[in-house]
Amino acid sequence: MPNKPRNRVLTKVGIERLKKAPQGKRVEYYDRKEPGLAVRVTDKGSKSWVCYFYLGPRHCKVTLGRWPDIGIEKARAAARDVKSNARQGKDPRIEQKRAREHLKASLGRESQYEKVVEKFIDLQKPQYRTWPEIKRVLLTTNRDWLDRPVSTITAGEIQTTLDGFLAAGHPAKARVHHVWLNRFFGWAGREGRGYVQKGLMAEVEVTAERRVRTRRYENEEVRAIWKGAEQLEPTEGAFVKLLLLLAPRKNELAGMRRREFDDPENPTLWTIPFERTKSKKNARRERVYVVPLPRLAQRIIKSIPKTDGTDLLFPGRLEDAPMIPGTNLSAKVRKASGVQDWTYHACRDTIASWLQEQGRSEFERGLMLNHAEHSVTGDYSHGHASALKLEMLEEWADHVAELVQPEGAVVLS
Repeated sequence: MPNKPRNRVLTKVGIERLKKAPQGKRVEYYDRKEPGLAVRVTDKGSKSWVCYFYLGPRHCKVTLGRWPDIGIEKARAAARDVKSNARQGKDPRIEQKRAREHLKASLGRESQYEKVVEKFIDLQKPQYRTWPEIKRVLLTTNRDWLDRPVSTITAGEIQTTLDGFLAAGHPAKARVHHVWLNRFFGWAGREGRGYVQKGLMAEVEVTAERRVRTRRYENEEVRAIWKGAEQLEPTEGAFVKLLLLLAPRKNELAGMRRREFDDPENPTLWTIPFERTKSKKNARRERVYVVPLPRLAQRIIKSIPKTDGTDLLFPGRLEDAPMIPGTNLSAKVRKASGVQDWTYHACRDTIASWLQEQGRSEFERGLMLNHAEHSVTGDYSHGHASALKLEMLEEWADHVAELVQPEGAVVLS
């Protein structure tokens, strides 16, 4: 047994009040009414039933299922069955494995969670963007479900997964997972498909309040971030500087290719392709974003060393795949700049806030941030207002240049 037994009469309220185990540990609470039965709590707060029994001289254990999908009385009955079978010389673990294999064979591989998710992605892909991220949400995070028939996944399991994110202090992660699990199970439960019971997600919720972003960098922090970027590897440093200058979304910038410039050798205009924009993927209008490059950004782009075999400016580890701007780069920027709460998105908030202080309108700030127009005119307006956008980008670049080199040196890298 992994820890010292904790005996009590298990009740619904008592189990709900059990706190998560210490980091890297598991804690088991034994039921006084049914010897050998225990509820196990992990360091992420998930709870499951286990039953200890003797098979001849050997002390064995079998997992019965998750709380609250299996209630107390059902768990006690299952524990009695386990011990009864063991007394007759039947190994409950083998019986359990046979039952799972029988269910798997009867339902077929096509109804397994992994296969159904892949089918969902293939059919829905034209409507959305960043499918690697969505696959990570649906498959990588829920890897324990991959081989299970999708119909056996319960609302209680889904809620436990989301509650685990909240308990670990990741409300945004919980909300993103809720959105995509809701879309997937809604699709899987529609009439004609019937992979799962309709309305499976109706009782699943994320209760954490959404935090409004208020972080922006002050002038001293902008200077520190720029100077910190100069201490990084050249490609990473250029990435951070362009984030500060152009206000793109991090993945839009990470995928930047030389073919997206008006002139690969002397770029003055960058067109972000439809596939990488945040706008909803509507084949009726494939929106692209046009970013005129201020002089300072042009010099930075020209300084980025070329990589053989790809026209990506920020290549990743895989062949012809972009870098992944994640926590590793964030940690480097924080260490080099001293701005301990540095985040990618705060660069956009900083630029928008500065433009507001300069008297720029909401439309102008939205233009700078590549926001889609949210009115009927958006369906009739097909221009890019490049001259206005370049004017704002040059003003912001001049402001940054004054911060990082106040003596007015002409060359900035």
